[in-house]
Amino acid sequence: MGFQADLPAFADRDEIRELLAIWYKWADGKTVPNREQMNLRDISKYLDCVMLFDVISHAEINIRYFASLYMDYFGADYTGRNYLEVTEPALREMRAARMMNVVSHPCAAVWTTLGKHEGKMQEYTVGLSVPIIACEKGLKPMQMLQVCFPLAGRERPSFSDQPIANVTVANNHMYVDIGAGVPQTVS
Repeated sequence: MGFQADLPAFADRDEIRELLAIWYKWADGKTVPNREQMNLRDISKYLDCVMLFDVISHAEINIRYFASLYMDYFGADYTGRNYLEVTEPALREMRAARMMNVVSHPCAAVWTTLGKHEGKMQEYTVGLSVPIIACEKGLKPMQMLQVCFPLAGRERPSFSDQPIANVTVANNHMYVDIGAGVPQTVS
C-alpha cells in the first residue's frame, strides 16, 4: 500500500496526492528520499510548476531550480538567488521557519497563496513542499521540492516585470505527517 496522507480540504487534490505518492516511491521505505532517487520523468507533467531549494540555514535558502510558472508570476528568473531576499522583509523569518521545519523535522507542507482574481484578493494557488536529502551521506544542505498549482478558474499569468521582494507567503499553511510527526505551526 502506498503513502496515505491526511490532507486538509483545501489541499485534497489529485495532483497533490499523486506527487506525495511519487515522493513516497522515491523514498523507498525511508522517511525522506535522496535526491539521486528522484526520477524527474515521474513528475514531468509538473516540471513547469516546480521549485527546488537548497535549505542551508534560517538565513540562506537558495533557489536551485525556478520553473516557468514562477517566472510568469514574478516576472523574473530567481534561480541562484536566496529565496529570503525575494521575500518581503517582514515575512522572511516566518518563511525561513516554515521551510526549515519541512527539511529538519522532516515533514511535508501544503499551502495556498492569495492573488487578485476578478478584482479581489482570493486564494489563487495550492501547493506542496516535501524534503529531499541532497546526497547519499545525508550531508547538508537539505533540499526542498515545492510544487504549485493554479486553482480552478484562475488563469496562469503572463510574464510581467515586477519588483524584487514580491514573493507571496502562504496564507493557509499546514504541515503533513510523513512518518516523523509534525512540528508546531508557524504563523
